[in-house]
Amino acid sequence: MSSDLATDTTVSRSMGDAIRGDTDPVALRSGFLWTLSDLFRRRPAQIGGVIVLMLVLAALFAPQIAPYDPYDIDVRGRLQPPSREHLFGTDDLGRDMFSRVIYGARTTIQTGVVVVMIAASLGSVIGLISGYYGGKTDLSIMRLIDILLAFPYILLALAIVATLGPSLRNALIAIGLAYVPGWARFVRGNVLSISKQEYVTSARATGVTSSRIMGRHVLANTLPSIIVLASLDFPAAVLSTAALSYVGLGAQPPTAEWGSLLTGARSFMRTAPWLVNFPGLAIFVTMLGFNLLGNALRDTLDPKLRNR
Repeated sequence: MSSDLATDTTVSRSMGDAIRGDTDPVALRSGFLWTLSDLFRRRPAQIGGVIVLMLVLAALFAPQIAPYDPYDIDVRGRLQPPSREHLFGTDDLGRDMFSRVIYGARTTIQTGVVVVMIAASLGSVIGLISGYYGGKTDLSIMRLIDILLAFPYILLALAIVATLGPSLRNALIAIGLAYVPGWARFVRGNVLSISKQEYVTSARATGVTSSRIMGRHVLANTLPSIIVLASLDFPAAVLSTAALSYVGLGAQPPTAEWGSLLTGARSFMRTAPWLVNFPGLAIFVTMLGFNLLGNALRDTLDPKLRNR
């Protein structure tokens, strides 16, 4: 038990030092490789990693993988069931569903990255300021956050999209802003804990500026938790974007986006169920892969869960 605790302490310290730039490249590389090897020794990380890798490859090489142009209309071949020529069948305009699902992976990657970047950047700044300065600043910011958290995030997203207008870009902005309150509260909780550590107190006593302390000490040691939350919020962002597209407030036809594909398939659920099954299966598998990888990453970076 003592050896495990010593190992966890060493790894956590080396990771924090590496993020702050207080260690040599050899220690940085060894700490990163140790974390990576520990992560992929876990079966959920292996399964999730394969799924995420396949999604990324599908997004990068969509023109080479897709057998047809996803926007090529062939009215004579409309609503064909899955076959050798069309693995996922065709839609009501004769477009190849396999090609459209493959190109939808590009939209999925874009969705997760943009939403997480908006939520993480704004939420981290707000949480960092609130948790570090405390007092009236923390009180006023958190009361505003509490008001926003009282509304379901999907309602906030719907309100923002209704104001900006229906489009994929506006849907990503809306979902990213709707996730900001949760991110702010999460980061604030981590900052409150880290700000009480001895190295932060020592930095203050030696006259280090607040901005330098927040950047090199507080935020740097919050980064592992931020990475874990980002990996868990990525699939939620994908699902939220698909939900907005499904109700007509996200991606607009003829964009190859999985939620938009489900919208166009509503009228053919009984006569052509493959139009619903394959985009829905793509969303399910993507959610599963990122959740498995995110949970394994959380277990790897949290010494308490690793010891347990």
